[in-house]
Amino acid sequence: MQNTLKAKMQKVSQADLVRRLEEADANIAATADGFEDWALADIVAASEKIDNKKIEAKKRIRDVFRVVHDIKGQGTTFGYPSVTEIAAILCDFMREGKVTMSPKQVQVIKLHLGAIRLVLDQKLKGESDAAKNLVKKLSVTAAAVPPLR
Repeated sequence: MQNTLKAKMQKVSQADLVRRLEEADANIAATADGFEDWALADIVAASEKIDNKKIEAKKRIRDVFRVVHDIKGQGTTFGYPSVTEIAAILCDFMREGKVTMSPKQVQVIKLHLGAIRLVLDQKLKGESDAAKNLVKKLSVTAAAVPPLR
């Protein structure tokens, strides 16, 4: 069997590789400048959606999960590891959601969305003690309520 992938690979010079990496870093930095704004807008919309009884519960759960999952994947990249951790706790709590939610489960979801909003509002970037403390408390809170499974 012939290795066709190797034949398709192009040799990249060290200078070109450095240029490409610098471009990628610049693109990430440019996107990071707006992260707080659009992440906050998404969290606000998710908070409103989780309470909207006009929308089927399963759809609300799925839509909010999608937003939180996206933010989980982006938080650390843009300097907010605690956002990633909070979103990860919430994703685990919401994964494979049921069709209905108890009032306590809704409270847990809203609490986590509010915590993400707080971290972004206060620009708690990096590994701040306040953010670490918040993550610990949220972990305990989420563990005290049965997840949406």
